[in-house]
Amino acid sequence: MMSPRAHEQPVACPKLRSIQPDSNLVKSARLSVVRAEAPALPAVSLADLSDADFSRREFVAPYSAALKQFTEQRFAESNDLFMQFAPVLNLVGGTATPRELINQMCIESAYRANNTELAFYMLRERSFQVPNDAQCWRRLAGVYGHNGQEELATRAHYTAWTLGIEQGGFGGAR
Repeated sequence: MMSPRAHEQPVACPKLRSIQPDSNLVKSARLSVVRAEAPALPAVSLADLSDADFSRREFVAPYSAALKQFTEQRFAESNDLFMQFAPVLNLVGGTATPRELINQMCIESAYRANNTELAFYMLRERSFQVPNDAQCWRRLAGVYGHNGQEELATRAHYTAWTLGIEQGGFGGAR
């Protein structure tokens, strides 16, 4: 059986055909591209271009060093290293669980390094991204309490408590 639209022919739109790019604009764009000087590129071997080397250099090495600093309870150094690869965190493959663990480690290292302003902003961002994460709200309540904002700390504690009840009482993310 034919689909009901199989007999229909595509209809041309005369207005779309009449739109042509401005030739002066195209020429000026080409000239600006030709006149732009390319930056000097460093000599790169083929081994430097592999994905494994890039991920090792940009992610694995700083992450391993950050974990080592964190386990040695040098939280300021750990936080600096965690923040090096925070911009490429979403580019890391795999499941969401390791990325969330890394995100939580970044927040925890900032909090323990007494960088509560950074921890606050990271927790606020996390609470907007994952609003049903009870652990995030618990940590946010701790930051509010540390900053002397008791009313907001109480609200965040209550939010964490209600989310923990909804999630079976353990208070973790689903």
